[in-house]
Amino acid sequence: GIEDVAAMLAVVFASMAAAIVGCFASIVLLGERFGAPVALRAALAATLRRLPVVFVAWAIGHVWVPFLATWSLASPSESVAGRLFLVLLPAGFFASATLYVVPAIVGEQLGPFAALKRSWRLFRMRSGSAFGFVISATIVGVLLLAGISFLPALAEAAGFITFGDYLWLAQGVSSQLAVIVVVPLIALATAQLYVLVRLDAEGLDIVLDADAAFGPR
Repeated sequence: GIEDVAAMLAVVFASMAAAIVGCFASIVLLGERFGAPVALRAALAATLRRLPVVFVAWAIGHVWVPFLATWSLASPSESVAGRLFLVLLPAGFFASATLYVVPAIVGEQLGPFAALKRSWRLFRMRSGSAFGFVISATIVGVLLLAGISFLPALAEAAGFITFGDYLWLAQGVSSQLAVIVVVPLIALATAQLYVLVRLDAEGLDIVLDADAAFGPR
């Protein structure tokens, strides 16, 4: 029904927004880690320049989403929960395999296809770390989103404040604030994991890569 389509579109747009925020966060964090801090305006400009590459890589890396979502929702209502549970494993695998795409685009100046290959290579080196991160980030993100989103209802139930007929509005605002808090945190953590995996699995001289990506210090 229309509710299922709306829910799927919301997930798609949220994922796309997360990729864009992840690009910005990667530029800032990798610049700091590589000893070449990036100013806010420069980071925004660099994000805009990379948007086409990020969008193409995101579209290719998430081509599986409509198929799994359609299969999960195209069933009687009583079996939807079971199907959603079954797609968790493949969804976690695909999310883990494409986890490093955006940081690779930023840190190694790769195109969409090269970034996808690079993410897959890093995932194979430390698959447990990537999969564990995806599961942990999902659980923490959901808990934070739920906790912040329901703060108005909890505050009203505890008697601290009364929203009356505007409780729905307060919850809508708190939900948006939750997204603003959670998405950048996960994006920064992903970029940090990318650096740690490269240091641990490859033993590369990251400073040389920093000079190639951001210019010599």
